[in-house]
Amino acid sequence: MIDGFASNIARCANENKIRMHGMKSHDYHVLMECLLPICFRSFSEFMWNGFVDLSLLFKDLCSNTLRMNDLVKMKENIPK
Repeated sequence: MIDGFASNIARCANENKIRMHGMKSHDYHVLMECLLPICFRSFSEFMWNGFVDLSLLFKDLCSNTLRMNDLVKMKENIPK
């Protein structure tokens, strides 16, 4: 990961219990936007595309600037 992009997510992982703990809200956003699509890459293309679209929706919603055209496009893409 890019330095300063998120906290050290490795320290939040408990390998014995296969759980994540102690993450802050920004860490969850990074997880949903960037890491989940990579984790689900082994799924079928139909399912993987759904996860990618969902990740992109979260990324767009959390962007610094929201334009009306972008909001309209997001609304149209929600049924996907």
